[in-house]
Amino acid sequence: MAALEMSKELDALFDRLKKGAELITPAEQSVFATAVKTRRTQTLLKEALESFNDRKREDIEWEAAHCRAYRQELLDDLARSKLDHGQDEVSQLLQNAQQELSETVMKQLQRSAMQGLADFYVNAEIIIRGDLENPVLWEKFDSIDTKTDEL
Repeated sequence: MAALEMSKELDALFDRLKKGAELITPAEQSVFATAVKTRRTQTLLKEALESFNDRKREDIEWEAAHCRAYRQELLDDLARSKLDHGQDEVSQLLQNAQQELSETVMKQLQRSAMQGLADFYVNAEIIIRGDLENPVLWEKFDSIDTKTDEL
């Protein structure tokens, strides 16, 4: 049910973007950030289930420390409006439609994407530590389909 709600919210955002929205609301920014977090979390969960095997404690700790460091770097960049890391996520979710968006909306989406990435790194640390059934990982989605072909 949550995935359907999320998909509808994302579709509504894409519809507004197609119509030439000049700004997106904080709620729409949150939807976009959640889509980034969800997409990244699902990818890492699949990888963990397929390939995390007989891992050493020191490797787990090293990877967890990197998750915290990457998250902090993203938050620092976000505070300074250095939005480079958000561009790739926007490009992947919007595919070719980003040329049609205003610079203001692009900046908002990049900021949202970076917040989603920062949130993802919290989930990534949980996954790396092997807590794959943690309910936090499953908030707001069962399985989200972020198709943007129509945009």
